[in-house]
Amino acid sequence: MDALIKKIHVDGKLKIELTKEEKDLSKKFSCKFFGDFILDSNPTTFEEAMKTIAELPKILKEKGENAVPIKVWLTPLKTLGYGGAELVKDISVDSLRKIEDTLEALKEMKERCNESLDEVVVKHFPQIKKYLQNFQKLCSDKISDFQRTLKRVLPSVREGRVDESSLNDVFDDLDKSPFGLGNLSKCLDYREREINIIRSFIGMMEGIKIVQNKSELDRAVLATGVNHAFCFVFTGLKNADLNLDAMASEDPWYYLDDTLDHMKEVAAIFLDLYRAYKNSTQLCFLVAAIQHQNYKGATIYQYKDGRMITDHFSKPKIRDPRTIKKRSHFLWNYCHLTLDPDTANNYLTLSEDNKKATCGKWQTYPDHPERFDRHTQVLCKQPLTGRHYWEVEWSAGYMPSDVRIAVAYKEIGRKGRMDDLELGCNKISWYFGVDKSESFVPLRDALYKIVSKMKSFMPFVDIFYKTLVAYHDNKV
Repeated sequence: MDALIKKIHVDGKLKIELTKEEKDLSKKFSCKFFGDFILDSNPTTFEEAMKTIAELPKILKEKGENAVPIKVWLTPLKTLGYGGAELVKDISVDSLRKIEDTLEALKEMKERCNESLDEVVVKHFPQIKKYLQNFQKLCSDKISDFQRTLKRVLPSVREGRVDESSLNDVFDDLDKSPFGLGNLSKCLDYREREINIIRSFIGMMEGIKIVQNKSELDRAVLATGVNHAFCFVFTGLKNADLNLDAMASEDPWYYLDDTLDHMKEVAAIFLDLYRAYKNSTQLCFLVAAIQHQNYKGATIYQYKDGRMITDHFSKPKIRDPRTIKKRSHFLWNYCHLTLDPDTANNYLTLSEDNKKATCGKWQTYPDHPERFDRHTQVLCKQPLTGRHYWEVEWSAGYMPSDVRIAVAYKEIGRKGRMDDLELGCNKISWYFGVDKSESFVPLRDALYKIVSKMKSFMPFVDIFYKTLVAYHDNKV
């Protein structure tokens, strides 16, 4: 019989032809079907059994839709000799809920930490990133420790060997730990607040490079062509160590109103400089986080030719412009100006960036109420208030006899040839310029004598004190 069964293939066919003796033997077999399928007819002979075996895969269908579920019998582990815990006492609903709440709180803090790590601003500051990574690992460790403790205590409670009150000891130990839920939550609140504050300042400084450490800062200020560098420095970021004891005794700078007010003042100074010089290739503006105990919240580092001038740059005091001897003293008041094409006379052609005006042939421009229709003049787009310094260059052109750089109130007239519409010829405008002899012509209450053969000068205007000063050819 064993030899005959081994010749049966999975499709119900015999692998080889049966001998006469095997055929005679198979006729003596009687068969009975055991299974979960109801067959049209139960096989009784060996031949019918072979046909049933061949048909079984078709009954299951191609994807096993008619497969029969497996029946499982459960039995207490103690009957199998494994020493499993025998249930003597149930854990109360209150304890189970407290366990669940604790695990959920730990997992929620870990998720909050993960979300903070995804913040763009965090990726720019290694101190914050490393701190959050350490916090993330701490949360994972606390979850694992708590689960291991439950694995040890819960079976003892169920077996009745210890009282359920022992679970309270587990929760008490967790709460009293320096890394308990309360401290961890407070720690994460601090970091999220810190990130929000930094994000708000970084948002003001769009386009300014963020350096991640002192080495990168050195490379930036020592770069070829950089004469001056200014770095806005966050001074309050701590190292990446999780020291909750130290955290409990410190005053977080990101919750101190006076510190935040000071940071806003520092940022305003920094941004005023940046807006004035952002197009200069000789000045570099940076943002960094370097711990500094002397300055709360933020400060500005100033560099010249790669050397630090000060670690606390501040707005210069207002000086009488006539006493200034160095061009660098005007750094604070420098401004970028662009010409307004709507005011340009038709004999003037502006460059694409509206930085240069060329006097030449008549150009066709659309009519505009702000355009000078007779005098070859053009105004800048930016209105000036306060103190401003800018630089102007010129060269001989189509009409080299008269070059003027002026300041004027916006009310100056635009239409007609009257003399009082010419810059410097009325009470609402003042100018410096060059006449046919290429001599410097200061008009109306000039402060400096005529200087010949100039190709550039640097006007300085103080609107509040009604002062206009010009410096020629970088000679201040």
